[in-house]
Amino acid sequence: MLDTLYGALVKAVQDAQSDIPSPAYRTFLKDPESAGMVSDILSQAAAGATIYPPNPYTDGAPSPPVIVCLDRMRPPAGDQNNKPFTALEACLNPESQPGIGTSAMQVAEIIHLYLWPEEQKRGVFKHLDVYDANDVLTLSPQDAVMNAASYVLYVASN
Repeated sequence: MLDTLYGALVKAVQDAQSDIPSPAYRTFLKDPESAGMVSDILSQAAAGATIYPPNPYTDGAPSPPVIVCLDRMRPPAGDQNNKPFTALEACLNPESQPGIGTSAMQVAEIIHLYLWPEEQKRGVFKHLDVYDANDVLTLSPQDAVMNAASYVLYVASN
């Protein structure tokens, strides 16, 4: 999946690093002061970088994200190599989040994983899950950069 989205992620990284925020950046992520963090998170997602510190969805060991689609008949577990992963029912049911398609949901879940270290620095113990584009537009600048769907909408609009 990331191979397909790599070009879009790289373009968004370059945009976030520019001296003048683009209309897409100002619309969805808002605060130019956060551009370094935004660029880092998108760069890590594009590279499939190891997540450190480990997030609570892993067994405590730093690891790159692994996305596996499961249905309700199979409980979450490790893959064949016993790597931890995030199970997404949404990948089987894209209508579960109106306005957000399957690939976008998967990217949002990956962004959640890369937001984890920043959430810990800020003392945030529950990540934002604002997916409706109209609701995303009303987020404060501080919340916009901590909301995974803001990144998805930014990448898609870039």
